[in-house]
Amino acid sequence: MKKIVFTGGGTVGHVTLNLLLMPRFIKDGWEVHYIGDRNGIEYEQIKNSGLDVQFHSIA
Repeated sequence: MKKIVFTGGGTVGHVTLNLLLMPRFIKDGWEVHYIGDRNGIEYEQIKNSGLDVQFHSIA
């Protein structure tokens, strides 16, 4: 299985764009991962998206 990692932090701007791209990768069979801050806005946005994304916290 192919894997892809998205990352970013601090603002919601990058999360919004990543969330637009992630469904296509998932549809095409990619395993999607995200590296970010569990206390940041990105964690809530990804968790609430309903997408099958594995979140990896670095802070």
